[in-house]
Amino acid sequence: ADAIRAMAGIAHQAAASRRLDLLQALTTAFPAIKMEEGRDAEHLLKALHLLTQATQAFPEALQLGIALIERDISAARATCKEAAATLGKLASNLHAPYLEDFRLLLEAIGIRVNGHCLRTLPGLYRKHSIDAVRRFVALACEAAQSYGVLAGEAFLDRKTDAARRTLP
Repeated sequence: ADAIRAMAGIAHQAAASRRLDLLQALTTAFPAIKMEEGRDAEHLLKALHLLTQATQAFPEALQLGIALIERDISAARATCKEAAATLGKLASNLHAPYLEDFRLLLEAIGIRVNGHCLRTLPGLYRKHSIDAVRRFVALACEAAQSYGVLAGEAFLDRKTDAARRTLP
């Protein structure tokens, strides 16, 4: 029942946002049969609905959720719940950029970046301008794509001179 209510809520938000394409992407990434695979899969939709309700940035929240699901269902469930709590600590104008940057880093580096995005990225947004953080994230993604995920992580952790110069 919880999964059905959550899916109905997500579908309502998708329709209200005129983003039925995202609903289709969700059903492709997470068909109903997947809910039989385990407890995390069974409760994933509730966690995803929690994330999408935590913000006015519905498209970005659902895009992040889909990207998480495509990589690991168990991690997706836990990360969606934590990300929803994280959004409560950020000003609402930061929600969309934060969620989009989280997704970009996830796609460039993988789920190993989840902890950084949940713990460090919100602080960067509180301390620096949106443009500065977005530039920093873009460069971290570029480092990962050009030199590998370890280079992207090193940039995020500001272990390189270039990273420290980009975002002191």
